[in-house]
Amino acid sequence: MKKEKVTKKGKKTKHEKILVVILIVVIFALASVLGYDMYTSFHAREEAKAEIGYLNSNVITLNQERAQLISERDALTQTVSTLTQEKTQLISDKSALIVEKNNLIADKNNLTSQLEVLQGEYDSLSDDLATCEAALP
Repeated sequence: MKKEKVTKKGKKTKHEKILVVILIVVIFALASVLGYDMYTSFHAREEAKAEIGYLNSNVITLNQERAQLISERDALTQTVSTLTQEKTQLISDKSALIVEKNNLIADKNNLTSQLEVLQGEYDSLSDDLATCEAALP
């Protein structure tokens, strides 16, 4: 190996200067890489925080919508229950009206029979009256 000439004290040789420059370049490169990693890591964390916030607000909105839907379902269930009770009452009323109609038809038939009997008696009495009037001078 060649011996490098050592110049005055404190002065660096050409190789030492090149090594210093290389060392500085490597340090800047490492700093850049570390800085980029820190930058991207920071932004990735910020993006993740923003996404978490967005998802949390969506979860809150969905929970509110779910509560609203449950409330509407409960109201509809109550309405269906009320309508079912009303339907049952209407069916009962209809049955009672059918019974009443049948009773009225039976009463009408009975009254029609009585009317026919009375009409027959009236006709008989009218004939008797006409006979009596004819027999009178």
